[in-house]
Amino acid sequence: MPDRNNLQTALYRISQNQAAIACAIVELANWADSCGQKEVAERIRNRLGTLLDNADAISRSLTELAIPVDKSKANRPREAE
Repeated sequence: MPDRNNLQTALYRISQNQAAIACAIVELANWADSCGQKEVAERIRNRLGTLLDNADAISRSLTELAIPVDKSKANRPREAE
């Protein structure tokens, strides 16, 4: 059975990685939009939904393990305007 601290650390790092990846994906979608590739940008944003859904599940797991997670920053990247 894995050590609880190792599991907590792994989940926290996964959460941080997902947040960074989500932000990068938003930037790519915005770039595609600015290049006139509206369909590509829309497909990118649609795929982002899966990443965010999984990030929410990871955040819930972290909460159950009593690790603080700033959900406003970690899981919902803001799109540039």
